[in-house]
Amino acid sequence: MRILVAAAVFAVVLVGCAEDGEEAGTTQGARTHTVATTTAPSGTEDMQAVGQDPDDVEGPLDLKLIEARREGDLLRLEFQMWEPWDEAVLESPSLLVPGTNRLTLFYDVDLDGRIDYRGRFIFSEGVLSLVISGRGQAFEPVPVNRLDNDVVSVVHAVDVFFVVLGEAEIESEVDLQIAMRSEFDGVPDRAPDEGWIRVPFA
Repeated sequence: MRILVAAAVFAVVLVGCAEDGEEAGTTQGARTHTVATTTAPSGTEDMQAVGQDPDDVEGPLDLKLIEARREGDLLRLEFQMWEPWDEAVLESPSLLVPGTNRLTLFYDVDLDGRIDYRGRFIFSEGVLSLVISGRGQAFEPVPVNRLDNDVVSVVHAVDVFFVVLGEAEIESEVDLQIAMRSEFDGVPDRAPDEGWIRVPFA
């Protein structure tokens, strides 16, 4: 079932960050849509795509493991740090702009090796949310679940990524790629270190 619910349009300003040489600008006047969510799984079984990263940087945002599964129009994602961490490390006064420390999920929906959408994990007003934007669009914040002191899960629709500015839809029953980047006290980490985690359509 296609989940393409347009929400009210509002002006969004999201500060981007460059990653692996990719251009990252500011999204202004973006079209806003709702990214549907569902209850996250309680475990990591049957995850189809896995990305690992060594214990290689200091701080609570040292990425360890990313596991993802595509279920039709939904993407289920769990990720783990090397040590326990508190959401407050990603605190920001607003969901519109990430804080000093950052945790960003990258999406490559056409498998060309370039970032098409960014999902920023932001802790604001006591809630950790995933805020996704890209290609002139912005989406309603997605609630994030803490499964453990170091494990986080989130589930959201991805068919909206295949709508071109809300006007035309292209084939969404395809694989996509993801990667994650953190930055704590100015020190970056990435999982995987290079390339992408390919998530097959299922």
